[in-house]
Order: sequence, then C-alpha cells, then structure tokens
Amino acid sequence: AAARWFARAADVAGRAGLATWHLRAQQELALLDWDPAALRTTRALAARYGALTTVAVMDLSLADLALGHFDSEGALAAARACADASRRYGLATAPVAHLWLAGAHALAGDDAAMETAVAEALAPDPSDPRILGDLHGRVLATRCFVLDDLGALRGHLDTMMTHVRRADPSRSVFPGRALWALVHAIEDDDLGAAARAEFEEVVIRLGMDVFRFARDVAEAVARGRAGAGAEARALVERARTTAHREDGGSGFRHCLQLLLARAAVRDGWGDPVAWLRESEAFFATAGLERTARRCRTTMGEAGAPVPRRGRGTSLVPEPLRALGVTSREADVLGLVAGGLSTHEIGARLHLSPRTVERHLGSLFTRTGLHDRASLGELGRAHGLQDA
Repeated sequence: AAARWFARAADVAGRAGLATWHLRAQQELALLDWDPAALRTTRALAARYGALTTVAVMDLSLADLALGHFDSEGALAAARACADASRRYGLATAPVAHLWLAGAHALAGDDAAMETAVAEALAPDPSDPRILGDLHGRVLATRCFVLDDLGALRGHLDTMMTHVRRADPSRSVFPGRALWALVHAIEDDDLGAAARAEFEEVVIRLGMDVFRFARDVAEAVARGRAGAGAEARALVERARTTAHREDGGSGFRHCLQLLLARAAVRDGWGDPVAWLRESEAFFATAGLERTARRCRTTMGEAGAPVPRRGRGTSLVPEPLRALGVTSREADVLGLVAGGLSTHEIGARLHLSPRTVERHLGSLFTRTGLHDRASLGELGRAHGLQDA
C-alpha cells in the first residue's frame, strides 16, 4: 500500500514540476523496493536536481545492497562514492559509508584496508552502538565466512547483540541478528529458545523476507535437534522457496544456508548436500574459495561426492555449477549450443568422440534433459554458446 501511494505521489509531483516532492517520493519508493535499478534511477534523478545528500544516501543504499549479495566490487564502488561525497560536503552519511567500505574490503580479504575503514567509521564516536553493532554483526561476521573462521563467528554475533540492545532501532536493521538466532539454535542446550524468541520480535516488527527465512531455518534446526527431522526438512523447503522468490541478499542467505546444512549433517536430517551444492556454487562463482571449500568439505563429511573444477576453460555459471557441471562439461555444452557435432567438438577440444559422448551423458544426467537441442538451449540461456 505504501509503495502505491509513493508511486502516485512521485507521478503527481513530477508532472507538476515539484522537484523536492518528486525526489522525496521517489527516494521512499526506491528504499521500499530495495532494488538496485530503482536506487540508481533515484540517484540519477537526485544528481539532476542537485540533491547531494540524496545522491549519497542512494550510494550508501547501493553499497548496503551489494554487501548483502557479496558483490565486493559493487560495494566498494558505491561505498567509496558515498564516503568521498560525505567528506567533501560534510554529510552525516560518512560513518556508515566507511563501515560499508570496511565490509567491501572484508569481502575482498583485505584486512589492512578493512581496519583503516573501520577506524574512519568509528572516528566521530568510538562508542556508537549503531556502528559497533554492524561492525561485529556484519563486517566481522562476513570476514568469518570469507576466511572460513566460523569458530569466531558466535563471539562477534554475541558482541553485536550487546550493542544492538542499546542502539536506536530506527538506525539499522542489524541483519546479523539473523545469524545470531541461527547460531544459538545450532549450539545452545535450550535449542536457542531464548535467542529465537528475541529474534521473533524483530521478524514481526520488520517483516523482512531474509529475517523470515532465518527464523524458519532456526526453527527447523531446533526441530531437527529434537528428533523431528521430517518436520524440519519440510519447514526448510518452504523457507527456501520463499527465499528464492524474495531474495533479500543472496550472499547473506547462503551464509545462513551453510550454517543450516552443517547442522543438518551433524544431526542427521534434511537434504544438506543439495543445500551445500547450491551454496558452494554461489561462493565459488563469487571467488570466495575458502567458503566454497568449507561447503565441499561438509559435503564430504556427509558422504557425498565433492564437486570438481574440471579441466576445461569455461567459467561455469552458478546455476549449472550447483548441478555439478564441471568446466570441461561447460566447454562441451558451449559447443553443443554453437551447433557443433560430436566429432567437431572432439576436434576443437582435442578429445576423442567417446570422451565427448561421456561428457554429454554426464550433462544429460546432471540437467535432467534428454536431447542435444535442449542442451543447446540451456547453454545459450547461460551464455555458453561457442561456435
């Protein structure tokens, strides 16, 4: 309902030439949509109107969104733009801009740059609970996943909560609370009951999809630990369906899913291997090799085959990697998409026809397809066509 009214207000103000109200309504609409295209459109409008603060807010939001998707380059560019503008014009967005800059550096594995940005974020007020909360619950928690230092994760999340409880709730959604509730469900003797109850209040108040996903998987972990594996699995699959449809941050969701899968392997319920394959593909595509390796190690602990890189040259798209497609199979798929025959593919890749047929058989098995035409369409859909 709010989005509809803001859209109407933006339309009316735009047609009436009321620049301030047009931009204000457009900004609120973009923040509600939380979509990069809407944020960039609003940023361009603000730049045209000379509204420097709104430009900075849009850059800050784009950095926030990129961090949620584990897009280090996008987060770095947007956060740096906001930090530069904040410094130049004395804007209040500076501390959070430097915090998101620290998050971008954490994703890139650059500890020195991260620490410099953290110091800038804390410079105006070293005891600011808003900055400290997201420092531990987001920046340093992200670093735990990037470095596969999950043993340090709970300490940062518990520290986050000490700051969150004294922070102004309107200043941040503190997404690290989702990880906190799940970790306590995995580790606590009471199945995380106290933490989950506290987090439930946040879910009700904010209504964010990624928070609902975290609540449901934390509840599933608790049920799985209590011996209700079938109920736990059904709850996870419902949550995953919603998360795929309303994804509030793919990187963050895969962090939750990795923790979920490790718990399911330990407690013997659900389909953790399928969840791990999906997350391994995401982390590998994002260049987060240590996190991807943790997924593969956990698959091995579950007794499942571990995805192989293959000997090919193609970069395997994330959805295909999640199916187990190797780089060599992607090479073959791209040539099938280009219309080459088995003998032509063999000649191009210096493989025997029998080896090409074996790769094709593997592709049919992994994808569930039954003919070369369908394989070709799949390859073209993923940009693998190579004639």
